Amino acid sequence: MALENTKSETAGARLLASLRDPLRLRVATTAIVLAIGYGAIYLPLSDNIETTSRKLAKARGREELVQQVEFLRAQADRFKERTADRQEANGWVQHVLGGIRRFPLQLNTLNSEKPRDVGPLDVFVLQIELEGEFHDHDSLLAWLETNERLIRVESVKFAPARGQGDRLVMQLTLLGLAG
Repeated sequence: MALENTKSETAGARLLASLRDPLRLRVATTAIVLAIGYGAIYLPLSDNIETTSRKLAKARGREELVQQVEFLRAQADRFKERTADRQEANGWVQHVLGGIRRFPLQLNTLNSEKPRDVGPLDVFVLQIELEGEFHDHDSLLAWLETNERLIRVESVKFAPARGQGDRLVMQLTLLGLAG
């Protein structure tokens, strides 16, 4: 036992003797300060740093989402006047009839279906059959394409009119965007 005490005293004495060297004392002091700083400061705060980093990333994601929603709302507002009110199917039909009246076409049938969903949008659907000359049909289609309302011509079918050589029957399916 005395031998062990002597060995530990000599090891301690050797350590103290080696620390008398200024370079070794600086290295040992720096290592001790770093170990205390790591154990007393960084370890308790590392959980707080991780939590704060996660909250920051989540807040940045929300901010990006808010900016995207604002951008999309601004785009939708630009087209608001070009869409029909969702509750106003009759106004949509009257708008299309007003356009048809501009041309010398005979309206044979007009069927309005209830609004339906096309992807994320609601649309009004009209099935129309018109009779007239080709250039009048062409003028109506040009009016539909350049209309102030957002109208899509879903289908067009032409057939010769019965008993009349230069007249055609056009069957149209129109979709009008509801706001």
